Amino acid sequence: MEWLDHYPVVVVGGGPGGIMAALSAARNGARTLLIEQGAFLGGTATRSLIGPISPFHFGDEQIVRGPAQELIDRMVRYGGATGHLKCINPTGTGSYVCLYDHETYKYVAQEMLLEAGVDLMFHARVERVLQTGWQLEGVQVTTRFGGRTVGASVVVDASGDGDVAVMCGESWEYGNGKGQAQPSSLMFEMAEVDVERLYAHILDHPQDFTRRSDLIVVKDHPVIDNRPLFVAQGYTPQVRAAVERGELHFGRSDVHTVTGFHPGWIHFNSVRLSGYDSLDLSQRDAAEIDGRRQMESIAQFMKRYIPGFEHAYIARAGCEIGIRETRHIQGCYKLTAEDVAGGKKFADVISRGGFAIDIHGAKEAPGVSGAAGFWQELRDCYDIPYRAVVPAHVDGLLLAGRCISGESAAHASFRTQGVVMGLSQAVGTAAALCARLSIHPRDLDVKLLQRTLITMNASPFRDRQQRERELCAAHAAVRRFVAQHPRCITEKCYL
Repeated sequence: MEWLDHYPVVVVGGGPGGIMAALSAARNGARTLLIEQGAFLGGTATRSLIGPISPFHFGDEQIVRGPAQELIDRMVRYGGATGHLKCINPTGTGSYVCLYDHETYKYVAQEMLLEAGVDLMFHARVERVLQTGWQLEGVQVTTRFGGRTVGASVVVDASGDGDVAVMCGESWEYGNGKGQAQPSSLMFEMAEVDVERLYAHILDHPQDFTRRSDLIVVKDHPVIDNRPLFVAQGYTPQVRAAVERGELHFGRSDVHTVTGFHPGWIHFNSVRLSGYDSLDLSQRDAAEIDGRRQMESIAQFMKRYIPGFEHAYIARAGCEIGIRETRHIQGCYKLTAEDVAGGKKFADVISRGGFAIDIHGAKEAPGVSGAAGFWQELRDCYDIPYRAVVPAHVDGLLLAGRCISGESAAHASFRTQGVVMGLSQAVGTAAALCARLSIHPRDLDVKLLQRTLITMNASPFRDRQQRERELCAAHAAVRRFVAQHPRCITEKCYL
């Protein structure tokens, strides 16, 4: 077949996974096109206003490096990110977080891709795929300005929902296979918060919070100032009373807050949208409406009852709700919860994951203590095998981001932004190698892929000496923090 336009690599989706896949493909010599339905990059991270970038770490060991770390470093240099901050109590949040400005994220990602030679196509979505049997040969794109047909040696599905794989006829499973998927959220930020007063309130009422932790600097960064940086989840007595009075309407039993990147800003991951099928248009519409109602109820509650929020207001919110889980595409290997929890190692490792298994309670009732939800720390970081990103049947296609092949409980760990970036930069590299060698992704020599990733400063394997240095640096940082802050909100057992 002759194509008017043909790319060795086409990446569908411009979220964290798509950014890393396209960047890595282009840097490995493949002419690359990235197709994004919105007008900017970042996907859920920017469009849905995701809060701190989740850990590139397992404990104090950094397990995601390479181009993903370059994105963080560029944002820090640009004055739009804190770099990795240690969360002393990692429960519910992860061991490290990176606070960032969402506009900086969009811009820096865009410039990195353009510098690498990636062609960006915004306002576009894949309408149908072009294939012969199980061989994917290209995609047909639709836009407000007309259609376009693009041939590809390899397509990377970084759509989040596995749209391309499904169009190709690949098998998939929704959520846990029983019709249930993790709830979605609408994240938002409030400005003009008296953060020092809020911090003092947490200090004086620790019993009101189910989780609380300071965020501390391990490596010095110029954008860090002296304001408190922390995570606080709870506000439990006020929540209970407001729910009983009919003043607060939302889908959780407590309010989850994190320091925002900007001074005086607080980020909220407190809207919970349970029971909606995010692949159904009418239910998705209903979830969007529900999300904005919950957001407004939470904001009014904070202004009325929580010290420091008296003059605060909603400064910004996600353009749309953030989807945690939909489809899991069938691959040549399905990553299991046992693999993740036990820190399983694979010979065909391409990246590592270290975030806990974090399943948000779908049936949580507001104001109810001990409601549904599951958090399980891992025995060790786990390997993500190459076979989990190769579809079971389709040739010419690789999976990136949260739709890779895995069980729902395993997905509860690898869905997070840090893990997604690490595995997706490996997928983009694999796509470029396959295009260069004119082979199917399932036929790629994984040893070649691993060697290439190491030249990119990625970290599919553990460096024990580096790990020891990181542990020592983190322990020293905690000691310094405690010496400088004799009163802090973190529980003493973590100090």
